[in-house]
Amino acid sequence: MKTQLGNQIKKSAYGWLSAMLLLLAASSMAVDSNAQPSGYFSTVDLRPHYDLLADESSQFGMWEVVPKGLRNLDGVPYQIGGMIRLYGQIPPPHQTVYRDKVENITVGKKFAALHLLHGTGWTAEDGVEIATVVLNYTDGSRSSVPIIYGEHVRDWWKREKTSPDHVTDPNSKIAWEGAHRGVGLRFYQTTLCNPYPDTEVRTIDIVSSRSAVTPAIVAMSIGPARRMAQRIAQEIPQQNPDDVTLVKVNVLDAATGTPLAKAGFNVGFCEETTCRYLGAYQTDATGEKVLKFPTKQVRSVGMTVLADGYTSEEISWYKQGDEQIPSEFIVIMNKGTGVNKSVRKGEKIEAPIPMPEL
Repeated sequence: MKTQLGNQIKKSAYGWLSAMLLLLAASSMAVDSNAQPSGYFSTVDLRPHYDLLADESSQFGMWEVVPKGLRNLDGVPYQIGGMIRLYGQIPPPHQTVYRDKVENITVGKKFAALHLLHGTGWTAEDGVEIATVVLNYTDGSRSSVPIIYGEHVRDWWKREKTSPDHVTDPNSKIAWEGAHRGVGLRFYQTTLCNPYPDTEVRTIDIVSSRSAVTPAIVAMSIGPARRMAQRIAQEIPQQNPDDVTLVKVNVLDAATGTPLAKAGFNVGFCEETTCRYLGAYQTDATGEKVLKFPTKQVRSVGMTVLADGYTSEEISWYKQGDEQIPSEFIVIMNKGTGVNKSVRKGEKIEAPIPMPEL
């Protein structure tokens, strides 16, 4: 059994590294603007979910100049037929209260990246989370990515000539610009990487973070992540003891709270320019293991935890703002088989979704 567990750990390490490399590429590397759409792209039908149709006359007539129908923007095909608007604290002039979320956007396919064409109504401070995109997989798991004002998107009205255009995410950029009666208009394109491209995505949800602004989704396509600059996993260099952070991992039985000894797990992390594989570990008799991470460089952490007779856990943590790596990860293991996936963003933790026995 010990050998079998070791083989599982080694196999899982390669799968985890592939997912982390893909995830880092989407969050940190610029997309090649010369890449052309191929048969691998597929537009997502948003028509059942639009609350504003492109052929409707809006209050200010802005949709007279917005591109409609099937359009190729920055090498990605989009089917533009309207707009999904979600709740923002600043009410629109017509005082409409928008939905908090839109759920069950049908996909039913595997894909490497999700391409959003979007904007906002009104402005917020840079760094404010305005919405979350949730991928719901056919195996019952899910993953989510926040949309940040100033990082991925800005107001689709450029109300003043001095209004900033730039966003900090290298995989987000202005994909369309226009003007109506002297007011500048723009839609941003954001490429979000699917951390589990080999698992079919059943549906997508978009949830408002109830910030000041109105998140506005115009179109959505799925397909390849396109060509991105390669990042090579490297061995971890020797660290000065003053430049490391100690992180404790506790593995517990979900039903009894009992520590699980000899639970095996792989750990890796991403920095600004590389992904690194930290190694394979086992918990001690108290169900604990202390890890060392570089303090100032880590922006995301991933681990796969395995224990005989338990559902394996795939856990990801993403840095938000100036926060540092949590000092402790508590992993709750459920009896059964299969894989649970969870995303931990700072202090905000999404609990793993229980998986049925396979």
